[in-house]
Amino acid sequence: MAKNIEDSAAVYLQMFLYFAAFEKALKAARFLADKSKPVVDWDGFSGDVGDEFFRTVSSKQPVEWLVESPPKKFEAVRIGNGQRVLRPNPVAETIESTITLIEAVRTIRNNLLHGDKFAENPERDVRLTEAAVFVLQELKAHLRQHPRLSHIAHDVEQIEVSFPLALGP
Repeated sequence: MAKNIEDSAAVYLQMFLYFAAFEKALKAARFLADKSKPVVDWDGFSGDVGDEFFRTVSSKQPVEWLVESPPKKFEAVRIGNGQRVLRPNPVAETIESTITLIEAVRTIRNNLLHGDKFAENPERDVRLTEAAVFVLQELKAHLRQHPRLSHIAHDVEQIEVSFPLALGP
């Protein structure tokens, strides 16, 4: 677990780098939700990965914790005067498959990127982010052995070569 602000920042940066590497590799592999826009079809990809991945990682500590404490999704709701406010969606995602596990990773990334975190519970935010990085690293390792998707792991690894440049000296 990150011990200070520098460690927390490093975890967040690692998350963004891994997520970006996967997005780039998935776009190159044509996992696109809309063939006319460069939006990744994470659910289609997760379905192709299969639930063997979830069964393999679900007993590992970071994933066990993530399943017990899934990230919150936020929603915009109208209040009495017609204004919109953000609030956590009261219906928490149940993580029980590869699709819902990767959806949780996407939610963690979205919450960080769009500023929906950092105030409530910074320790939990760091732990969620560490769990998401763990899932992405395990996913890459799993893909290396996948008969049809190993090229995605290879592409992610090629992108990782540039990580030290992003992380600096």
